[in-house]
Amino acid sequence: MDSNNSALHTTALLAGVLVTLSFLLYRAASPKPIPGIPCAPSSINRLFGDVPDALKYHAKTSETVAFLASRCEELKSPIVQVFVRPFSRPWVVLADSRESQDIMVRRTRDFDRSNFHSDLLGAVVPNPFHMTGAEDELTLMKEVVMRTNDQWRHNRRLVNDAMSPRFLSNIASQQVYNQALNLVELWRQKMRLSKGHAFNLRADLQLCTADSIWATTFGDDIAACKVQSDYLRSLDSIKGLEDEDALAQFPAKPNPDAYAAWKAIAESGEIPMDSPLGRHHHWFAVTFFPYLRGAISLKDSIVKDKVQKAWAKVKIDNASESNAIDSIVDLVVDREVALAKKEGRVSEHDSKFVYDELAGFMIAGVDPTATNMGWGLKYLAKHNDVQTRLRKDLREAFPSALQAGKSPSANDISKTRIPYLDAFIDEVLRHSGGQPTNVRVAIRDTEILGCHIPKGTDVFMLTMGPSYKSPALPIDESIRSQSSREFKKDSEKWAHEDLGSFNPDRWLVRDEQDEIEFDSRAAPMQAFGAGVRACYGRKLANLEMRIIYALVVWNLEVLPPPEALLDFKAVDKLSHQPQNVYMRFDVPK
Repeated sequence: MDSNNSALHTTALLAGVLVTLSFLLYRAASPKPIPGIPCAPSSINRLFGDVPDALKYHAKTSETVAFLASRCEELKSPIVQVFVRPFSRPWVVLADSRESQDIMVRRTRDFDRSNFHSDLLGAVVPNPFHMTGAEDELTLMKEVVMRTNDQWRHNRRLVNDAMSPRFLSNIASQQVYNQALNLVELWRQKMRLSKGHAFNLRADLQLCTADSIWATTFGDDIAACKVQSDYLRSLDSIKGLEDEDALAQFPAKPNPDAYAAWKAIAESGEIPMDSPLGRHHHWFAVTFFPYLRGAISLKDSIVKDKVQKAWAKVKIDNASESNAIDSIVDLVVDREVALAKKEGRVSEHDSKFVYDELAGFMIAGVDPTATNMGWGLKYLAKHNDVQTRLRKDLREAFPSALQAGKSPSANDISKTRIPYLDAFIDEVLRHSGGQPTNVRVAIRDTEILGCHIPKGTDVFMLTMGPSYKSPALPIDESIRSQSSREFKKDSEKWAHEDLGSFNPDRWLVRDEQDEIEFDSRAAPMQAFGAGVRACYGRKLANLEMRIIYALVVWNLEVLPPPEALLDFKAVDKLSHQPQNVYMRFDVPK
């Protein structure tokens, strides 16, 4: 009897411990709202907070970030909190362009780069790099993963010359130009074979941007676009075009191994975004998935080989001289020689930080630009008046090239003032939301719009929704930060009533000589972030878009696909991508 009582007592005790632990675990995982910040009442009492609502929204639209904007609109507040991961702090969502600009530009003592970005790339780039091509959490790869510290400043000094006007104009522009011509030729071949049928441009844009970034970073060519165009040139026809609305499908050659490896690494950033285990799931995939292990190994060997070849160009005496610089890797090595000499140290020939800095250009520079270009082509197809105006302005800017029946040169496109082209690029970035958020973390207890923000809280600043594509939600001026109240001149110009419409003219003004000029501050556009931690690669990305748009519009007329595909639905992956980029082409008149 005593033994039975003892067993029952032990069982009851264990059950009590388990119930207590389960309760404590449930409490630890449950949402913990920040007092004073609006949130959905139903989310507070659910273990997974806002996740069920977000999943319903995603199932209906394929979008995730737009759900955050919808929460702000639903709660009628420019600042809300959402609960997306158990055991984690809530995300604070800010939907106000003016306050976001203030945080990124003037409140650097309160906010810095969030670890959110290192969760996306930390497993494949273990030594944080300081830049990427865009600041999208779904862009994702939208940005910088390293905090603003001494290592970040050192890395910035190493790559500083890569965004200099001299390098961009004299070297990068020609590299991008060559790859853009390859893209135009690929689409000419597809236009010939498709016989007026629409086809998908997404993969081609990724090939071209990868070719461009590769050539600019390493100085040679993987020729991903050219491989495909050369193959299609050998074909007389393709199958499957019997139906009038059929979409053209093309046979393809395998992509170069280097491109396939970089694409696999970049797309693995979707793993921590989609998984509740976040970076831990990513680490598992990188460690145990053979295709990712092989891709990372190839990436490491390629970068190491390129760096060693760049060092071979440097003179033996380590004097910092520009020895046949034709790529970013040459610039980085040249700058390391100069810095080592200035600081009285031996230059580092085998720095992991340098390897990952260079890899970062490729990993983070392809998807955002391809996404932005995809949106841009959709706007050109839908708004034929915009395309006609852009082609007219290009022809007026380059009369000699028009008369000679050839494309304008890289030098012409990169250096000639074409306000409407600049306006078109920024309007695409603003209206599409291709890079839909900038993420910062509070590095001390602070406030946003009168709400307490505890240290360590991630703040997701939207670049779409209220104050970007729809009127701003009302905010009492007194609750804005002091710096926001003092620097509100530019934002006063952002109160456009037609923010929802696509209109490049909103970026154009007349100067004192009554000449049309491009005004980069005419509307709210934060696709590249702002302030000291703005996207470092913005100038290169703008150069790419400028050259590719110019050559495509010069050589081809972009025509819409069948009506069913002429929509602007998006899907959130590494960036806020169009669900389809189907187009037709013709010879421009």
